[in-house]
Amino acid sequence: MCTAAAAILATATVSGTGVAVAPGPHRLPTTTGPPALLQRDTARLPATACGGGFISGDEACYGDGDSGSPVVHTNISTTASRGSRWSQIGIASREISAERPCTEPTIYTDLTSTRVRLWVASTVRTRQVERARARRPS
Repeated sequence: MCTAAAAILATATVSGTGVAVAPGPHRLPTTTGPPALLQRDTARLPATACGGGFISGDEACYGDGDSGSPVVHTNISTTASRGSRWSQIGIASREISAERPCTEPTIYTDLTSTRVRLWVASTVRTRQVERARARRPS
């Protein structure tokens, strides 16, 4: 999991089992993964911070990431009995620099994007219909 500094737009949490960042001036990744799932607070950055990755409107730029990892945030309920609830708001898509992994922000598919949400809903609905048809006796 990597760290980058820039203007913060919103805070979130990422998790993953990818390589850890080695200490030192170059912050290069180690060759072995951690023994357990890692979690780190991160921040949504302006799209310009991920400019080298040609970020689209359906993507978001976050300061930390782990390939394929989720980015989540908590919704604090005003009702004490309900507590807080985690919501997934992104999925790590790619680094913006193949030459310097873990030294730059990560580009995430933005699950809050209307277009992405419609695609997910359509895909799930299509799979449900396909499974229902497959279960019907011939």
